[in-house]
Amino acid sequence: MKFKILLALIFFSCFFTNYANAADQLQVNLTISGNEKVDGNYSSIDSLTVHVKADSTLIKEILQNTPDYGPVLESWLKLGNKPPVTGPKLIYGLDFYSPDGKTLYSTDIVFFARKYSVVNENGQRRPVNEVVDETNIVIPVKTEMDGTYKLLINKGSQPLYVKNIVLEKDNVAKKTTPEEQNTSKEKVNNPIKIKSFSDFMPILLAVVGLLLIFISFFTIVLAIKKFPRKPEAKCPFCHKTLFDEDDNFCCYCGALLKPEKKQDTDGKEDV
Repeated sequence: MKFKILLALIFFSCFFTNYANAADQLQVNLTISGNEKVDGNYSSIDSLTVHVKADSTLIKEILQNTPDYGPVLESWLKLGNKPPVTGPKLIYGLDFYSPDGKTLYSTDIVFFARKYSVVNENGQRRPVNEVVDETNIVIPVKTEMDGTYKLLINKGSQPLYVKNIVLEKDNVAKKTTPEEQNTSKEKVNNPIKIKSFSDFMPILLAVVGLLLIFISFFTIVLAIKKFPRKPEAKCPFCHKTLFDEDDNFCCYCGALLKPEKKQDTDGKEDV
């Protein structure tokens, strides 16, 4: 009986210590770029920046359990080459969910260490311990749905970090306050006051333009009325208007308009 109680105590102590270590494995800082409301919710979200740093004690354990890769030429490193990861790794999963449960973004967060020695041209060796214990992840978000978005960082099936982000878009149009309504009414009712000569100039130019148009129109009308016109007459035979009353013959039917003039001319010729 005592043995079973001892086993149970050992089991629970291991469980709680593992849970505590798992909870202390990560340091997460979240930065949200968007329009934040007074209540802490957001009307729009542009992107999320997640800074994750691993626990230093776990990284030390990884570094201790990482074997040395061996000598590496300095010229080989200058070309951008890196020795492989030969030791244990800390792998976490990051997921960002929409309000309907769909995955909008998913990636792995990997922390590791490298051990190798750099050899220069003179043959001298320099030990190198390279540790990757933090990372920045930028999540571009297209927020088209109102609701609660969830950011989750887990290890296996165990959640280590959960953040809920509520999005509520401003769909209601901005209402005008009573003061704004009163000022708008005053602007409509009150006439425009002229404060300087520059404010009077547009009115003066408009009046001068109207006067010029009226004077030019009146001048054209007077000129048309005073224009001399030739007197007109009608033919007594075809009753069409002639061009000049001094014409002797009609330009349309050819009839003699003034026979008395013809008689006078005939008498003169006989004499």
